[in-house]
Amino acid sequence: MDDCPPTPVPTPETQNRESISQTILTVGARRFIHVFNHEGRMVECTEEDVTDRVIAEQAVLLDVVDVDRECPPDSLSYNPADVVKSYVLMCSPAKIPELCAGFALTEGLITSADLRSVEVLPIPASVTLGGIMPVPSPHAVLYRIRKEAPAAPLSRERVYTSGKLVPPVEATPSPALTPCPVTATIPQSALHLLQATLNAHQYIFKETGGAHAVALFRYRPPVAGGPATVGFLCHFEDVGRHNALEKCVGHLLLQGSLDPPATDTSRACPLFAACSGRVSSEMLVLCARAGIALLCSPAAPTSLAIRLAERLGITLCCFVRERELREGRGREQQATVFAVPQRVCSDGPQTAVAPRRRTPTPPKGKGRRM
Repeated sequence: MDDCPPTPVPTPETQNRESISQTILTVGARRFIHVFNHEGRMVECTEEDVTDRVIAEQAVLLDVVDVDRECPPDSLSYNPADVVKSYVLMCSPAKIPELCAGFALTEGLITSADLRSVEVLPIPASVTLGGIMPVPSPHAVLYRIRKEAPAAPLSRERVYTSGKLVPPVEATPSPALTPCPVTATIPQSALHLLQATLNAHQYIFKETGGAHAVALFRYRPPVAGGPATVGFLCHFEDVGRHNALEKCVGHLLLQGSLDPPATDTSRACPLFAACSGRVSSEMLVLCARAGIALLCSPAAPTSLAIRLAERLGITLCCFVRERELREGRGREQQATVFAVPQRVCSDGPQTAVAPRRRTPTPPKGKGRRM
């Protein structure tokens, strides 16, 4: 293992202009502006008609169908009677096959070897939101290889929430997750390179302020005395952070470049991920099933996410931020490693970054900035 800073390697965009245009909508709205004086009294109220750009959201009906291993791909056909599980996913209207494949893998419905194909049917389905608003929705079908002992069909009740779907209770528990061993180390400054790469690709968020984003990277060990590298693989934005991660995982899965966890390849060249929002325990479970060894974010983790990351051997880095110091004293990089710090090493002294100076906090009511 090498302590040289990994270098993100740019690759062609996976989130093309067409998917971005599908996700950004222009809507009309009424804006109210209230102005208050220093005493807290409203002194002016105005309203105006405006047009704002918002992120699109839709429902996707996903049916899971079991097929025989010997069944040729060209003979796959959808029959409602063959559906063993059915879900509704709330997401942004782009990259539906990638979302469905990534969702199935990270939820434990399939492994990387079980996926046969994913198709979006030409006739959309109808999903009723809140019991009052029916909306046309894409109808996706995921074909997976049938196990030797097929499970009994489960209830086809469709359960969904905004962003993260809550599946029905399983008849059998999901397979236990395997802790990820520490086989690679990166310097602390590389965390900011991963986060900066993700921030540069958040096109939908910059237009709407309502999208989450995830980017995946591949660690490459040193070759012939050269430095270790972390290559940029893909990124996606979505209305839900879980969806963005599942689209990234599904993209690699459909490309055939996703190695199963706990294999020699995944241990030597693990996946790293950068996300844009809060890190919850569900995100750690998704990372473990996809073989992601490190997750960084500029936001905060939850208490269960920290405990789960320690148990799963996933390096959890949050508050990965950078800011300018006052009086032109340089820049300050911050990152807090909450779990498995063995993957992150120190960069050593930084001459370009001045040491942080703490100023005394003034008492309340005497110049303290609230």
